[in-house]
Amino acid sequence: MCRILSGRFQLGYWIIVLVIGLQECAQSFRGPTFTKEPPNKIVFHNSSGAIIPCHGTGVPQPTIHWTKGDWTRLPNIPGLRHSRQDGSLVFQPFRAEEYRQDIHGAVYRCIATNSFGSVGSTEVHVRGVVLQEYQAHVYDEYVIHGNTAVFRCQVPDFMKEFLTVTSWTRDDGLVIVHHKNAGAKYIVLKDGELHIRNAARGDSFKKYRCLVKNTLTGNVTPSVSAGTLIVTDPTGSIPPRITSGRPGILIREGENAELPCTAQGYPVPQYTWYRRENNRLVPLVISNQMILVNGSLFIERTRPQDTGKYICIVNNSVGEVRVETELTVYGNLSVSLFPAQLTTESGRSATLNCSVQGYPVHSITWFKDTRHLATSNRVRLIANQVLHITSVLREDQGMYQCFVYGSLQSIQSSAQIVLSEDAPVLKYVFNRQTVQPGERFSLRCVAAGNPIPRVTWSLDSRPIPENHRVQYGDFVSIHAEVVSFVNVSSARSEDGGVYECRAQNEAGSVSHKERVDVLGPPFIRSMNNVTVVDGDSLFYHCPASGFPLPTITWSKDGRELPFNERQQVNMNGSFYVKDVTRETDEGTYICTAINKQKERIQKELHVRVMKKPRINPFAFPKFLAEGNHVIVTCSVLTGDPPITIRWLKDGMTLNKKMLNIDESSMGHLGSALVFNSVGRSHNGNYTCLAENAAGESNFTATMLVNVPPRWRVEPVDATAVVGDSVVFDCQAEGYPQPLIRWKKATGGNSASRNFKSIISNYHIQTLENGSLSIKDLTEEDRGHYLCEAANGVGADLSTVVKLSVHVAAHFKTPFRVHRVSKGDSLNIQCEATGENPIKIEWSKDKVMLNSNTETRYNIKDELTTKGKISTLMVTTPDRRDSALFSCTATNAFGKDDTNIQVLVEEVPDPPSEILATDVSSRGVVLSWSVPYTGNSPVTKYVLYWKTASGSWSTDVKKTEIPGSNTSISISGLMPMTTYYFKLQAENAIGRSSFGEVITVTTDEEVPSEAPMHVEAIPLSTHSIRVLWKPPPASGTHGKIRGYYVGHKIRNSADHLIYKTIEESEFDSTLECTITNLRRGTEYSIIVQAFNNRGTGPPSKEIYVKTHENDPPPCPVLRVVSSTSTAVVLGWDIPSADSTPVKGYKLFYRAELPEWDEIEVPDPSQSQYTLRSLSCGTRYQFHIIAYNDVGRSDPSDVVSLMTQGGSPIAPEKMALLSINTTFVVLNLYAWKNGGCPISFFVVQYKAKGQREWVLVSSNLDPRHEEFVVTGLNPATWYNLLMSAHNEAGATEAEYVFATLTVTGGTITPIVAGREESPLFYRNLSVLVPIVCAIVVLLVITLVILIVCLKKNRNPDYATPSQNQENRTEQKGDNISMASVGKKVYETPRETLYYPSPYATTRISMYSADSESSSGQTNSLQRPSGTHRAEHTYDVPFPQKFRDPSSYSAAVHDYQQLFTEAGLHHFVESFDIDQRHLIVQRMCLQTYEAKPGHQRSSSLYHQHPHLHNHHEQQQPDLQHQHIYRLNRHSEPNSRFAHDYLSEGNSDEDEGSLSGDKACFQGGGNTTDSHEMSEAECDRDYHQHLRKSSHSPFVKFRIGPLATNCGLCADNE
Repeated sequence: MCRILSGRFQLGYWIIVLVIGLQECAQSFRGPTFTKEPPNKIVFHNSSGAIIPCHGTGVPQPTIHWTKGDWTRLPNIPGLRHSRQDGSLVFQPFRAEEYRQDIHGAVYRCIATNSFGSVGSTEVHVRGVVLQEYQAHVYDEYVIHGNTAVFRCQVPDFMKEFLTVTSWTRDDGLVIVHHKNAGAKYIVLKDGELHIRNAARGDSFKKYRCLVKNTLTGNVTPSVSAGTLIVTDPTGSIPPRITSGRPGILIREGENAELPCTAQGYPVPQYTWYRRENNRLVPLVISNQMILVNGSLFIERTRPQDTGKYICIVNNSVGEVRVETELTVYGNLSVSLFPAQLTTESGRSATLNCSVQGYPVHSITWFKDTRHLATSNRVRLIANQVLHITSVLREDQGMYQCFVYGSLQSIQSSAQIVLSEDAPVLKYVFNRQTVQPGERFSLRCVAAGNPIPRVTWSLDSRPIPENHRVQYGDFVSIHAEVVSFVNVSSARSEDGGVYECRAQNEAGSVSHKERVDVLGPPFIRSMNNVTVVDGDSLFYHCPASGFPLPTITWSKDGRELPFNERQQVNMNGSFYVKDVTRETDEGTYICTAINKQKERIQKELHVRVMKKPRINPFAFPKFLAEGNHVIVTCSVLTGDPPITIRWLKDGMTLNKKMLNIDESSMGHLGSALVFNSVGRSHNGNYTCLAENAAGESNFTATMLVNVPPRWRVEPVDATAVVGDSVVFDCQAEGYPQPLIRWKKATGGNSASRNFKSIISNYHIQTLENGSLSIKDLTEEDRGHYLCEAANGVGADLSTVVKLSVHVAAHFKTPFRVHRVSKGDSLNIQCEATGENPIKIEWSKDKVMLNSNTETRYNIKDELTTKGKISTLMVTTPDRRDSALFSCTATNAFGKDDTNIQVLVEEVPDPPSEILATDVSSRGVVLSWSVPYTGNSPVTKYVLYWKTASGSWSTDVKKTEIPGSNTSISISGLMPMTTYYFKLQAENAIGRSSFGEVITVTTDEEVPSEAPMHVEAIPLSTHSIRVLWKPPPASGTHGKIRGYYVGHKIRNSADHLIYKTIEESEFDSTLECTITNLRRGTEYSIIVQAFNNRGTGPPSKEIYVKTHENDPPPCPVLRVVSSTSTAVVLGWDIPSADSTPVKGYKLFYRAELPEWDEIEVPDPSQSQYTLRSLSCGTRYQFHIIAYNDVGRSDPSDVVSLMTQGGSPIAPEKMALLSINTTFVVLNLYAWKNGGCPISFFVVQYKAKGQREWVLVSSNLDPRHEEFVVTGLNPATWYNLLMSAHNEAGATEAEYVFATLTVTGGTITPIVAGREESPLFYRNLSVLVPIVCAIVVLLVITLVILIVCLKKNRNPDYATPSQNQENRTEQKGDNISMASVGKKVYETPRETLYYPSPYATTRISMYSADSESSSGQTNSLQRPSGTHRAEHTYDVPFPQKFRDPSSYSAAVHDYQQLFTEAGLHHFVESFDIDQRHLIVQRMCLQTYEAKPGHQRSSSLYHQHPHLHNHHEQQQPDLQHQHIYRLNRHSEPNSRFAHDYLSEGNSDEDEGSLSGDKACFQGGGNTTDSHEMSEAECDRDYHQHLRKSSHSPFVKFRIGPLATNCGLCADNE
């Protein structure tokens, strides 16, 4: 606390010190706040105890105490709980029997208090745990193959919240920790669940344990049991059932949330997640933040917007289930109440804001000084977070708190409201004055403070009387200062004295005193009578004035004071009497004032001494029983009347009527209370209060009435079910407060019943209010309980209650396994314990069983004393019965189920998915999938293998593999060898059949043996031929890819020089020629084989020496001349430095692969005539020379064809002589083509028939005529005739009609009336036609679109041009076989077949009509070795549509001629001539099409081309190439021909069916027909590349015209 300095100091210094002191005091005062607030939750175990710290700060330093959750002060309980001086709450270690729910499981608060207010902490939830022994268990898990298995670590409920699973271990040592990788096999959730994804047979029968950490002690222990994973195969379709899910999850913001969703079913179910938004299910979008792992949803770094309801829908083809999980994301709560200190003035408004961060916020509560804030119209909450006080009053000062409650947290913040009260300060005071009588004087004080102070004046401690001469008043300045004054208009002696001005407000007061002296004789103002209480002190000042100051004395009864030690007289005229008594101090006191002039004056002071009442102590009887009569008297020993006497009880006015108390008054002498019948309600403190004018006195006595116990809440019987909790309420009242004790009966019946006290523990305990709490009821808790209340007064109070514990239907074990061998009978029992009646139902894989429909299952029930037994029987179980059978037992008190996993044991299935994971040259690693185990662990696998050539009965090898392995490494195999492997599985029941046989071929290996039979033969002076055989097959170890042939000079230090012979370079003969050797030098030779793996060992070194001389050089063979049966060959041999030639060997052959050899022994001979050759046959020739050293290399092969060709078919009129029933064939009409005809083949058929009649297959050509008989008169016939010679065969077909009986001719066949089979009846014809039409329509549409794009303003042909086009179009296809032959054919329908190209069609007949004269045409069909017939669409002749197109064509041809070296030749003509050349070329190109009436003028105008064509027959009959050499001079004849206007008529000997078109650099055998776009592309590519070509080709022939220059102008 601050002290305000006072004294007689200089005025300015005094004021400065005062102001500074007040400011320091105001700044240092501060309400309490917490520096260390206790946490929301404290958990400890009974062996450790706990200390909860709580510290606060403030000025003055606050005191700390603890309360319960309801703010009631907390007492210390020795040995269990007490508070320390530093504010900490201490819980001492305790024994299990000392556990008290109201102490070790209660809610507490810490309170900090100082003179400015109080603040309380948030709720502290204390949980003291009694350490108990516990065990963790992991049970077997059965899962359907392909589903997810879920293992749980089972711990007791009373320890569940204090245990966490740190990891899982597998029996093979694998440690599984918490992670959630999307591709991981194992996933451990935060709550300890282990998920094993995609359970396969290989996972079966592995054991898993959980490691559990006790968060209270830190100890980590493994589960006492290990769970076995058993993978079962489905026996049918199974609807999904949920095996792991959560209804609600609470997670802190930023942490990762795990929403498990796992189910089992078959087929393996699918998982889909949704989020509920506005009562709609919205599919979740899987992202980096939301990860789906095998059905479970993992949300990374949760955010507030992730809060919501998530639905997992699991379905398969059998059914659907769903799991709904509500996710709540909360943030760390923080709160700030601001301003933390609000200083305001009285009457002003004040606002406090409670700012909250975090979520969710469930509630906000306001407190003032640890009491709930009372709101009103003046104090109100604008919102939960804003407190507004409209007009602040003094009582509003204090400490305010807002408490915020969330899901897991509660926090608080405090603020202080302080009124801005400044204690008054005197900024101006008056000084001491001396005035003359009648003089005017004025006194002034200026005061400041908040609130504005009130200023009062006094003279000699008495109020200044106001009259016409003396006036006083005050006003407030603009600076909020109070200016107060006293004005005396005419001073008198009585105006002298000590004047005091006092400024006072709620914050304090300040005063100033000073004398004012008036010159004159002494004067004493009148003094009022004074009353003093006996025993108090008396102080009085004599109000004397005058100046100079007179001397003042006091006297009583003629004696001057002081006349005893209790009296004291001061220099200033005051006197003091201590411990006033009536006998000595009451009376008249005289004040005498005398100055130096001996002027004196006296005034009297009458003092009265009064006595306060004094009460005689009283007491109530010590031992009062209920119903006693009691009188208590309060007597007043002394005191001046009148005296008033009142009674209080416990500080409150006594309610005599309610307590049935009578009061008897004895006037001022006292009062008596009469209690007619005392009871518990009379207990308390009784106070007698006596009061008179002098004061009051009191005395208090306590009445204690001993009241025997009586029930406030009497316990009653209770009924509960095993596992529930029950509370017996037992409360008694009495005085002293009864002590409640509980006992339990130990006897079986009322006669032998004996009650034994209950010791509190976790299971059963007595609460603070006397109630008995029993948790987790068992059957042993059933019985009678005694509640006894005793306080030592009267008889103890007790009552007996009965606890009836019913047993719900339940099973002792939740899960068990039953094994049965396949074929044995299956009997499984469910024994339900509980109170009957009990209903038991069976289900298989969670599907209810109905024994009426499921005839394989027989169910029988049997009642027992403890419940019911149900038995399920199957006579012949099989694999279908390997399932999870569930029993559900239900009675009136509950429901339970147990699961029985039935395993029908049988031999395992054969292993599957056998793979060779690693293959080497001499070993292989095999792996396989674990098969269906037959519900018995696979003990071993048996592997058999053999080579591909071996036998399973005699050549097999085998090995046994432990059942825990699914792979094996086999060694000792042979490289590049094929092996067969097969595998069996074996369990305790037996051995499976063999699985699939796997074929494995080992890898190659470096050859281990060298090539054999290496031989070296010298070829010349510089070359050697090396021959060898491959290594033995057993030593190749793979396919030989080649050989290295090394050589060096024998005995030299040089390295071997190797030559590589690749696989592609040798066939059946392995040889190599080494060249560039030295003459007559001996070499050493080795050969090494190599394969893909490397090089084998070298062969044994052999030695060979090169020749001293060389064999002759290779002759150059040429053809001198040839006839149809002979050829003259000539040769030249280069000169060489070698031994002279001794002879030649000439080799020749026709079509046969073998060569015929002719010896030419004369070395000087350089020609040889080979005779007796076949006519029109191609032959090949080569020659070698030889001498003593050896043979030369063969010469180049020379080919030629002997003169002569295939027969030439005659005209029909020349060949046929037609009669009525026969026709004469003039065989001499056939031309032999230069080779004699060997024979004819003749066939015929009537028109419309399908089968040909063979007349002769070997008709001798020496007969000049041959008659075909047996014909019908007036009938159309087809005659098919072929002529054969050594050069080939020619086939011709003729159509004719026999004469009528009268010798006349019949009407010619009209087109369209031909009796031919309807093609549309044949699907092989109809389907291709339809496809071709569709394709042609699409192509036509595309071409039209392209043309429209290429020609924005196309000029269409005139009608006359269109008519010309229709006139010129006489045929639309041409047979490839018709080149160089005549076509005579009657009109026939044209049938089209689709082709692989856009415009290709196969034509059966031509549509050309027969002449009116009846002349018919024949169709020649070349046969033999000639090419197959093809028919191609030929575009009609195109006209230049516009000048631009024509100019473009001219430009392209000019460019062509320029690149061909003919630009000088072209430039010699004017523009019209150039255009004419181009037009001629285009027209000739298109007029060469089949069916066109003009023949190709190229051969007419260039006979040398036609002659060349004739000379190359028959080999070049399909292709004709005309080359323009770039470097040759221009040929004027060429120009003349193309400028000429002459066009010859159709010539039968010309190539009327040929096409002529430009195609630069093309392949002469290329028959691919190109689309227009491809033609355009190739043509321009040719123009770009032609500058790099030595010549330009004009190709003429049926195979040449795939596209043309003129087509580009279309």
